[in-house]
Amino acid sequence: MRKLLLTCFLTALVAPLTYGLSPNDWPRFRGPNGSGNAPDAKTPARFTDKDLDWKIDLPGIGHSSPVVVGDRIFVTCAETNGPGRHLICINLADGKPLWRRDYSLQPIRLNPNNSGASGSPAADDERVYYTFVGQEGYRVYCADQKTGNELWTYDMGHWVSQHGCGCSPIVAGDVVIVPNDQDGPTATVVGLDKRTGKRLWQIPRRIGNNGAAASTPCLYPSNTATDPLVILTSREEGFSALDPRTGKTAWAVTDVLKFRPVGSPIVAGNLVVGTCGEGAANRGGAVIDASSPATPKVLYKLPTGRDAPYVPSPVVKGDLLFTWSDIGTVNCVRLADDKPVWQEKVKGDRGRAEFFSSPIIAGDKLYNITKDGEVICLAAADHFQDLGHSPLNDRCFATPAIVGDRLVIRTASHLMSVNGKH
Repeated sequence: MRKLLLTCFLTALVAPLTYGLSPNDWPRFRGPNGSGNAPDAKTPARFTDKDLDWKIDLPGIGHSSPVVVGDRIFVTCAETNGPGRHLICINLADGKPLWRRDYSLQPIRLNPNNSGASGSPAADDERVYYTFVGQEGYRVYCADQKTGNELWTYDMGHWVSQHGCGCSPIVAGDVVIVPNDQDGPTATVVGLDKRTGKRLWQIPRRIGNNGAAASTPCLYPSNTATDPLVILTSREEGFSALDPRTGKTAWAVTDVLKFRPVGSPIVAGNLVVGTCGEGAANRGGAVIDASSPATPKVLYKLPTGRDAPYVPSPVVKGDLLFTWSDIGTVNCVRLADDKPVWQEKVKGDRGRAEFFSSPIIAGDKLYNITKDGEVICLAAADHFQDLGHSPLNDRCFATPAIVGDRLVIRTASHLMSVNGKH
């Protein structure tokens, strides 16, 4: 009964945060409120090219994840070692490009496992919001979904970091939230009017030392369902909850994230889960109980070491918390008290595997994709079960979107739709 009540609560929690979008939409990185969860989806545990609705080449490469609103997919791409940047709108039904916006930004220094298209778009029911970073600056753009016409741009200033940028914007009501936890003097978080691009507020953030965050915010309901708080994670600021209308800090839990957050935080009931990492083995994270906004507290800290995640974000199903490490160790614990349920090391069909994508849950299936491009499907349950592996024949750093019973998968240079009804 407790598991059922928590599942129902989490499903209800996402609904008021989608602002009129369809339950089938996947409008930002990791879908509704960044949960990475589509509870009713019936997607295949394994598939081949025969199960694809379509597969298309993308112009250039990218690490950003696709987002879907209605019958349209939005994805960003970058020219390899060149200035070209692209936002592409693609028809969900047949994979045909509908329109494309092109930009030119001189490349900045990047980690070899990064690209010039790492930030995922965010969308509402009319517009799509996206970012690119170059030597010219950290730029935010807004385009009309139907026509592709650019509606506004905003310059965040220069981006300074060791590995490049990886965070993504989100939409909170009428405000576009753009995280900017970096190592330079322009470290901020900004709220923009989604219709005009006008800056509504800008909050300075503490400057890091090779600790720029790549995490994407999520929303936490406050006293009213229509006024959620924006949750951000960074090494310097820890967990912070901001009012999206003003940027005012509602609460914060500092000095708990010892390394840079690359995986994004998630909300599960009154709890906020965030992770961090650095180098080969430095890992960490915490679960915050925010049921009392005046006194949020650390409920428990997450494990450290190589078997804990650095890049992949956590995901929750019912009362189970799943974390998936970069080297393929999958941990399942009870969300409420960190009680271990199971731990298994997952390998690809070719042996050892690395994971830079984040896990998602479709119905009762838990997915993640290896860096080499192999989809691993496990049971999203209180027992370990390997349900199937599916090769993509291309490297992959992005997290899939779930639309109905489809998986929309972006590899380094391709986009494809996998239909669970085949």
